[in-house]
Order: sequence, then structure tokens, then C-alpha cells
Amino acid sequence: MTAITSALAERRAKRRPIHTQPPRDEPSPTWSLWPPSPPVLLAVATLVGILLLGLFSVLTIPAKAVATVWSPAAGLALGLGIRTPRRYLWLASVAVVLVIFYVNVAYFRSWPLTVAVSAAAGLEMVIGTLILRWGGKETPTLVTHRDLARLLFAVIVAATAYPLTLSITTLATGDAATALLHLFSAGPRRAAGMLLVAPLFMRLPTLGRRAQPRQTAIQLVAALMVTALVFLPSGSYLPLAFLAFLPPVWGALFMEPRWLLVKMLAISTIASYGSATGNGPFSF
Repeated sequence: MTAITSALAERRAKRRPIHTQPPRDEPSPTWSLWPPSPPVLLAVATLVGILLLGLFSVLTIPAKAVATVWSPAAGLALGLGIRTPRRYLWLASVAVVLVIFYVNVAYFRSWPLTVAVSAAAGLEMVIGTLILRWGGKETPTLVTHRDLARLLFAVIVAATAYPLTLSITTLATGDAATALLHLFSAGPRRAAGMLLVAPLFMRLPTLGRRAQPRQTAIQLVAALMVTALVFLPSGSYLPLAFLAFLPPVWGALFMEPRWLLVKMLAISTIASYGSATGNGPFSF
């Protein structure tokens, strides 16, 4: 009798459909483009990057302009906040203020403005970090639509502190026109830098179809060559602006999100340098 019951149970189990969960995109276990490094080394390297990118933004200010084109250093500062242990966040923000202070001296050449916007840069970093880590997250992810919404909200709120501080300080010096310009232009360029650079420090999803290292290298080289062709030749006014969009679209189909962000950062850097020096279709 027991044998008959067991046979019937096995037969029902074979007929019963097996429900499997569809595979979900999991965050990439690799958080950076290189093997994990000690926090101190990562912090020092990021601070050096903030200094270099800050100076690059100042050096590529277009002629007759009062502001930089974009602020990738703001994205690095937010990335440093993301990867810094919570108990050292205040120390990292002070380090960012001190590093960016040197850049602001060369940019503003005004002590009140330099002090105010340097403090605003540190406040901007803290605000964005606290929003991204809300709920006890140690390392924020960028996998779901909710993660993307949180990133956009953090960037918008954080990028508001800088233009408000800059505009109020500029208005206090008596330059109302420049204060109004900073109020409407400083936020978007800070937000652009954070959206492009900060995700490099977050946990990103993996793709089902990964590009091989050789394919990734080919795409990066092709992107740099096309961007250099479009933005660097002096006196070139050929309608080639659309070519700069092809490498990112091509890479978005196969490349890991982190490498795609690196490609976009390289394209943006070359394009901003060429445009600021009077070359390419977007020259000022």
C-alpha cells in the first residue's frame, strides 16, 4: 500500500509544473575598475582627481564666459562620500573643501567667494551622500528604477546648495547680473558632473552579454579617435557632430555600465576641451 501511494505521489509531482523565478540583474560584485584598494589609498587618489578635474574645468572656461562648462570634480566628491565609511564622512568633506579651495582661488580670485563656494562643495557632497545612503545603505546600488530615482533626487537636492551659496555671495558683492547667471547655470553643470562620475563608485548591474576585453578596448579606442576627429582639428567646420554619439550607442549594447560611463567621461572631456579652445561643432 505504501509503495502504491509513493508511486502516485511521484506521478503527481512529475505532472505538476515547476515554477522558476526569472533571473534578476544582480549588482556587480566588482565595485570599481580596479581591484579593491585600501580606503586611504582610494581617498587620496580621489582627492588628487578632484584637484586635477577642478583645474581642468577652470582651464577650459570658454572665452568671455564667467562659468565653467561642467563640473566633473563634483561627481568625484560625491563618489568619495559614497565610498567613505560613515564615521569618516565629515573628515572626507573637510578634505574636499581644502582641495577645492585651491581650485576656487584660481577661479574666483575673491576670498569671500572662494571660502563660500568651497564650503558649499563640502555641503553638497554630504547632502548627496546622506540621501544615497538613506536607510542604512553602506554602498548604494544603481540597479532598479528606484535606485535611479534616488540618484536623481540626491543630485538635484545636492546641486542646489552650491548655486544658492554662490549666488547669495555674489549678490552680496553687488554684482546682481552675475549672481542671477550663477543661480540658473551652476546647478545644472554640477548635476551633470555628478550624474556622469558618481555612478562609477556605486554598485552597478551586470549584463547578460559581456563584451570581451578586446572588444572593450576596441570600443574605447574607436570612441577616442572619433571624438578627437570631431572636436580637436582646428578650423574644422564639417557637419560631424553626430559621429560623437555613435560610440556610446554602440557600447551601450554590449559594454558593462561602468566601462560605458568611462567612455562617456572621456568623450565629454575631449569635447569640453575642444569646445573651450574654439574647435569642433560646439565651440563657443
